[in-house]
Amino acid sequence: MEAAIPEALQSGGFFFADIQNNQVDATGQAILCFIATQREGAIVSRQSLLQQFADADITLKLLLQRE
Repeated sequence: MEAAIPEALQSGGFFFADIQNNQVDATGQAILCFIATQREGAIVSRQSLLQQFADADITLKLLLQRE
């Protein structure tokens, strides 16, 4: 499994670029960046995201649809 990670990261760039460029708006990008900067194992609650980002409710629904 660990051997697959470097290859997935190398070939998965198109996938992540599509998400960033075509599937997520600025609020979605800000939410994903915020989550990514939290410490490993951190739990980011829906409530904390709603407090942090004004339009988080609609954006969170879209992000969840896109998994």
